[in-house]
Amino acid sequence: MRRITLILILIFAALSLLASCDYVDIDVPFLDAGEDTQEPQSHTHEYGEIQSDADSHFNACRCGDVINSEAHVEGENGTCTICAYVMRDIFNVSIFADAGVNLTSTVYSVKRGDSLSFSVSTEQDRSLTAVGADKLSEEVYGNLVIYQLYIASVDSDITVTLTTVIIPCSHEWSRIDCTYAEVCTLCGDTRGTAIEHSMSEATCTDPAVCSACGYTDGLLLEHNMSEATCTDPAVCSVCGYTDGVLLEHNMSEATCTTPAVCSVCGYTDGVLLEHNM
Repeated sequence: MRRITLILILIFAALSLLASCDYVDIDVPFLDAGEDTQEPQSHTHEYGEIQSDADSHFNACRCGDVINSEAHVEGENGTCTICAYVMRDIFNVSIFADAGVNLTSTVYSVKRGDSLSFSVSTEQDRSLTAVGADKLSEEVYGNLVIYQLYIASVDSDITVTLTTVIIPCSHEWSRIDCTYAEVCTLCGDTRGTAIEHSMSEATCTDPAVCSACGYTDGLLLEHNMSEATCTDPAVCSVCGYTDGVLLEHNMSEATCTTPAVCSVCGYTDGVLLEHNM
């Protein structure tokens, strides 16, 4: 019993001593994982034949070193002209048109990833059916339609069929005027007839002008001139224009007692004749 008690006392003392001790961090040196302790072995690069990936061609050593890396140069057949890497497959596009559709330009040989553009003209509105194509867009300019065919992933040749359908135009009419009837700004159709000009009266300074459309013929009337005198030039009664020219005085005969006098304005020059003695 005493032995057990002694053992318990020793265990308690040891635990108390450990609890009172501070933790000591001891650095243990380790060899850096990236540190090479051996001399590198000598290696002579051996570059084999030209290799290629999706972006470039190059020469590579078995150790992974690469030289002569260049981007592919695409040729007409869709392969690189240097390494013959197949960049894009070439396939044909066949375009067929129903009656009433005239193809103005067509591209038949394209590559995957290209955009195929072609245009058609027709007097009717259009619709287009594409077989095997990824996406089709259409822009209409009057009777000319530009189609854009996007080629994304195609395993075989494409057939594009153009068909005509009659779709009534939602006309947007221009304002009727004195020269033209109403014209649809969408399709070019016309309706009605032109109205007559509403012309103002021409004068000696202003030509006749249409109050509806602004048309003018550019013709002026002649001036309505008054009679010129020896004191006043001729003046237009409409616009006030004057040519500035005066008539000569209408003088009476002077005598030795009375000078010559203008019968129109009363002007006298004050000169008397000599007496006739």
